Amino acid sequence: MSASLRSFGIGLFVAGAVLGMVQLTSKESPDTQQSVKDTSTTATTVKTLEKENAALKKELTALEKKLKKQQQKQPAKKATATYTLHIETGMGTTEITNTLQKDGIISDAREFEQYIIDQGQATRLQNGSFTLQKDMSYAAILKALTN
Repeated sequence: MSASLRSFGIGLFVAGAVLGMVQLTSKESPDTQQSVKDTSTTATTVKTLEKENAALKKELTALEKKLKKQQQKQPAKKATATYTLHIETGMGTTEITNTLQKDGIISDAREFEQYIIDQGQATRLQNGSFTLQKDMSYAAILKALTN
C-alpha cells in the first residue's frame, strides 16, 4: 500500500508541475485576459458616449433653430409711452391726479391723491413740465413731481 500511495503522490506532483509549466509558457495570462476585456469594455463605452454626444448635439441645434424662429415671430416690445405733464401755479393735487388719470398715466386719481397725502408731499408738488411714463409706480411719479 505504501508503494501505491507513493505512486499517487508522485503522480500528483508531476501533474501539478506540468500544469505550472503550461501556465508559465502560455502567451496570455489571466491578468492579460482581464486587461483585454477592460480595454474592449472601455472602447465600447467610448463609442456609446460618442453616439450619445452626437445625438445631443443634433438635438441642441434643432432647439436653437426653434428658439430663433420663435424669437423672430414675437413682436418687439413696444417702447414705453411717455407723457409730459404741465403743472401750473395754483393747480391742486386733485386737478393734477385727475389729469394723470384722464391721460392714462394712472388708473385711479383718488387713490394716487391719497398716496400723495399719505406721503406728506401734497404741498411739495413743483410747477413745471414733467416727463412721465405709463409704467411708472406711484412712488416714481411722486418723486418726479416733487424734485
